[in-house]
Amino acid sequence: MEIFNIENPLFTLLGYGIPLLEFVGVVLGIGSVYLATRGKAVNFLLGAVGMSFLAVFLFQKGLYSTMILQVILVCFCIYGYYSWTKPKKDEKKTANQQKEVTTLTNKQRVFLIVGLLVFMGAWGSMMLFAKPDFLRTIFTETYDSLVLGYFDAFVLIAATTGMYLRTQKKIENWYVFLSSDTAGIILFTLSGAYFMVLMCSIYWLLDIKGIIGWRKEMKTYN
Repeated sequence: MEIFNIENPLFTLLGYGIPLLEFVGVVLGIGSVYLATRGKAVNFLLGAVGMSFLAVFLFQKGLYSTMILQVILVCFCIYGYYSWTKPKKDEKKTANQQKEVTTLTNKQRVFLIVGLLVFMGAWGSMMLFAKPDFLRTIFTETYDSLVLGYFDAFVLIAATTGMYLRTQKKIENWYVFLSSDTAGIILFTLSGAYFMVLMCSIYWLLDIKGIIGWRKEMKTYN
């Protein structure tokens, strides 16, 4: 359908034509992250819908790693909603019977940082230099530059990791998303997806809000 073609903008803002897929995905995504800062489990359901729109947009844009990311995040959203609202018997619960906010150990944090960098390098190199045949048949376009490919890879790896940490209600998810959204601002600026730049900028501010809000919540636990 032509309405879902990114070459047909829904409206124009400051000279940039914003497609329907990008607009709906960004608005729902911002709403989802805001609800997450408030500790609302419904954030996952709203996020799943928004990410579905963005997956189609990014595929048409040729940003394949971040397109794959949206598909993965939809799955995480479904799991996250269940994880928050149906905590295990051995997990601590809040007053409304949801999973409590917890933290990683220092050893886990070091492993997290090293893992992010290693997987970014591995995935980025594969997509840039050694794309398997089955991926070549799906992703026919190539990146305009090495920088674009590695930023695309980092957004994929960091956001996937951050979303998993969010499903486990680990406060470190916000720090990982800070790095992912910073990379996203650079990535989408270079690729010309300026409304996505706005989205990542708002996400960045919400990440800060999430850190502050979840820290305050942890102080209320016995």
